[in-house]
Amino acid sequence: MAKKLKCKNCGNTSFEGVKPNKTWQMYSPLPDKAGNITITIMGSLTCPSCGKNVRGALRTIKTDQTEGGTYKKRENLLEALVSATDKIDLTKLSSELDIELNTLKKVIEAHIKKGKVKGQVTDNSFVPK
Repeated sequence: MAKKLKCKNCGNTSFEGVKPNKTWQMYSPLPDKAGNITITIMGSLTCPSCGKNVRGALRTIKTDQTEGGTYKKRENLLEALVSATDKIDLTKLSSELDIELNTLKKVIEAHIKKGKVKGQVTDNSFVPK
């Protein structure tokens, strides 16, 4: 299950067959170059040798580039920003693209920094230049 886990107390690295006590997910805030978002499944396990709690990454998953996936969302976002002539309400755009508002702001600022889009983010709006 978790090959990279190591108990800090006893050094045990064999956690095969041990069920996690708790699991949670962590999402990367920005997609990679291909438009995929990385989801890391984290977990807390009990060491079978010493009984101490061990936490770490159990598995990572990359989302695919399907029609409803992040790749299509990125293309739609870029198209909306490049073709914009007036101020865009980011709260409305985030609900249309199904992207969290803070993530949307970070993505737009990254595109501005790379030079793909000209404009600026102010409060909850994008103003094209």
